Amino acid sequence: MRRLYICGILILSFMILMCSSGATIRTEQPASPNLKNYKKVYIGWLDFGEGNWRKYGFKAPKDWSNAIRELNVNALQDYCRSELSGRTVTGSRGADAPAKNDLYVKLHLKKHEIETGMNRIQYLYLDIRFTDMATGQTKYYGDVMIDSSGFGIGNFTMEGQLNFAMTNLAKFIGSKF
Repeated sequence: MRRLYICGILILSFMILMCSSGATIRTEQPASPNLKNYKKVYIGWLDFGEGNWRKYGFKAPKDWSNAIRELNVNALQDYCRSELSGRTVTGSRGADAPAKNDLYVKLHLKKHEIETGMNRIQYLYLDIRFTDMATGQTKYYGDVMIDSSGFGIGNFTMEGQLNFAMTNLAKFIGSKF
């Protein structure tokens, strides 16, 4: 009977983990923006600070710089393409800027927390702003906390956890369309 309870708790925990949204909205304006007419979306660069390589356990600045590029270009932008199917999604490769006819999703990392212990979920506190580049008008603003909840072997590495966070961020961005 005891084994049955333990199995039940494990299954329930797994289900809760898989159903978590990965995003907590702290404030937003408006809650349901009208973005259906935007067919071109430009995803901005999420700056983790290239000088933070020691803080995150990397051996050299170049390793951390490569990880940041991988997270922005090959993770976040690709995940946004999946979440925003039917739209053209482009993104920063570093210092480039969005075109005048794009909806610009600007990302500003305010704080990055990493839990200690076995769980080690990461929390990204972000300002997210959707700007119509033709008019300069802000269509959406959110103060959002994105976490790295997800299930898989990636949870055992810094890059894997941040990859889960990029998946959750892309899902959040996609939920606004």
